[in-house]
Amino acid sequence: MSTALFSLLIFFSVTGITLNHLDWITSSKDPQLWQGELDNTVLEGFTPPATDSLLRWMENKHSLATASNIEWDQDAQEVLLDYPFPAGYAYVIVDVESGQYSIDYQNGSFWQIINDLHKGRHAGQSWAWLIDISAVFMVLFSITGLIILWQNRPKRQVGITLTLLGTGTPILIFFLLVPHLSGV
Repeated sequence: MSTALFSLLIFFSVTGITLNHLDWITSSKDPQLWQGELDNTVLEGFTPPATDSLLRWMENKHSLATASNIEWDQDAQEVLLDYPFPAGYAYVIVDVESGQYSIDYQNGSFWQIINDLHKGRHAGQSWAWLIDISAVFMVLFSITGLIILWQNRPKRQVGITLTLLGTGTPILIFFLLVPHLSGV
């Protein structure tokens, strides 16, 4: 089990450190703007707010899948599509009358992306499952370690002492040194 978790454990450990020290990480890249024109096939029969053909076209043309928010601004005759992803976004504005569109987008740095993956931020359901499954395996890994420790009589006393110390230290640090609201 430990070998199956090896890479994920290192990943979550390293990103845990980088999340704790965000000042070590370079800032995001500057936002970019891309403009284009929709194919006539998308505009034919396009009647907002029904945006299925537009969404398929954006996915095929720009690899933008799963818009988190779709808005239809009737006054401006625009469709607004929001595509968040780890450490970045793409915001699409489509002028329905002219077929012109613009994509305002930003990509984060490598460290920003893996920090967002650590948190599961805008990473999708598959990544959320990976986080949950790896967490379950880490719990099982820890429990099997305790079982193996319990079976090792010569090292049991030292192991249990270290386990209690490792469990109690964060609790003590929280109550004694971390600001928090108590008595509510």
